[in-house]
Amino acid sequence: MTLHALTEQILTQKGIQQKEWEDFLNPKYELLGNPFLMAGLESGVVRLFEAIDHNEKVVIYSDYDCDGVPAAAMFDDLFQKINFQNYEIYIPDRHEEGYGLHREAIDGFIESGVTLILTLDLGITAHAEVIHASTHGIDVIVTDHHLPKTHEDGSDNLPKAYVVINPKRSDCKYPEKMLCGAGVGFTFIRGFLEKYREYFKVPVGFEKWSLDLVGIATLSDMVPLVGENRILASFGLKVIRQTKRFGLQELFYDAGVETFRVTEDDIGFTLAPRLNAASRMESPKFAYNLLVAKNMKDGKEATIHLGGLNDSRKSEVARIMKEVYKKMEGREINKVVVIGDKSWRVGVLGLVATKIVEAYKVPAFVWGQEGGTQIKGSCRSDGNTHLVTLMTSLSRDTISNFGGHIGAGGFTLTDSGIFSLEEELIAIVDEHKIENVESDKKGIVVSLKNFGDEMYNAVNILAPFGFEFEKPQFIFGDATLVSFRNFGKEKNHLEIIISNGKKDIKAIQFFKTTDSYEGKLVVGEPISILGFIEESWFLRKRELRIRIAYIL
Repeated sequence: MTLHALTEQILTQKGIQQKEWEDFLNPKYELLGNPFLMAGLESGVVRLFEAIDHNEKVVIYSDYDCDGVPAAAMFDDLFQKINFQNYEIYIPDRHEEGYGLHREAIDGFIESGVTLILTLDLGITAHAEVIHASTHGIDVIVTDHHLPKTHEDGSDNLPKAYVVINPKRSDCKYPEKMLCGAGVGFTFIRGFLEKYREYFKVPVGFEKWSLDLVGIATLSDMVPLVGENRILASFGLKVIRQTKRFGLQELFYDAGVETFRVTEDDIGFTLAPRLNAASRMESPKFAYNLLVAKNMKDGKEATIHLGGLNDSRKSEVARIMKEVYKKMEGREINKVVVIGDKSWRVGVLGLVATKIVEAYKVPAFVWGQEGGTQIKGSCRSDGNTHLVTLMTSLSRDTISNFGGHIGAGGFTLTDSGIFSLEEELIAIVDEHKIENVESDKKGIVVSLKNFGDEMYNAVNILAPFGFEFEKPQFIFGDATLVSFRNFGKEKNHLEIIISNGKKDIKAIQFFKTTDSYEGKLVVGEPISILGFIEESWFLRKRELRIRIAYIL
């Protein structure tokens, strides 16, 4: 295939071999793996069928984030289609219950006659809870994508569920190991329909309409956007652009995003924050209600409510960050930042940790309690540290529970852990560095004279971009600064105008100001920018511009 030279250069630099270019640029649904290669999936599919066929009461128990909630809505799609009504969607409250499968919730299921629980995006470490359910006559199908615990000999230590479905099981032969929770759930649904489609008279291809939910989860979660995840994200965006979901239609309309132009950035910066705001600030049911809204009225009500929660979330993060900066005054920046306050809202601490990483360029562990009984927190990596292996090495006298990914995680501290966590982390953080991490200030050197549609198209053909397949960054070094200003309601964003000698080009950076680059912004002087090219449709007016990463 004939490609633009810049496209070929990017593919080569990202390690995509030429023989893979065709499938990479044109993802094919048919290349998804055989669902029955996933260990335990067939047993789980048969057990769910038996429950439906005998009208047993089933609980779909999902996580409360932007992976678990879309996964739950996906099963609602399936059950509605096959006219199965004897089910409950259960999403735990982030503040009252916290992450995971909970004994108190199971007690309620026992009383109400539930005989089957199917988990989504959780359960892989819920050993005691699964046993509790099983001893009271409830089968548990665990579907998850987080790392299992291990025995001392390194073998998987799986909960004693009816079946555990997780591509990270050491005996799982499914080719894609890095699916998100909704991706695992979708694989389960593919297997279920492959086996029972004719029995339930479900049209071929019906499940593809749930790819919008899988795409949202894949693009929102910290999973590599290559392999099957790239297929799921690509087709997910295609479905979103013609979405039939009233809630998504209303949310994008309210945000000023034209649905047929939705990109991965719109998922990451518009949709996901609103969905996640539900559990962070109130209840995850409001995010779920938006995804399953049956009419425009319900979709609009859910959109308005999520918008209000998202505004509250922004205010809460801003308030905590003011306290963070005050606490950090005069404090030495060590190998890791550990910070917290018992008054801080646990649900927003992941966002706070991300901002701390951006500000101080080291891993951040942030804890709070906010009226709860346990001290909980979130952590984010600077890209150089593997957080799960790091937390695995911590003393159980410090951290009582944890989970997550390479770059993001959550944890529960012991009462004394708030005093010992930083000291322990500083002592062991170097042992968990990720090797061969490229500097985030590297980019492809290009001439600003080539900035335009041809360059944008050569880059955009590679979309969608995401974790481990980030947008390519460019160094524009032949520019002259024309003007600069702060913009936004709070004047907390930076806009500069640069010239290539023939035309002026806009470059922006959010949450940076002219004060951030004191001495580097001199009108009429040369300027070098690291950033990526992007297309903006603000107020439905197209504009090509540069999103600044750094002014060099």
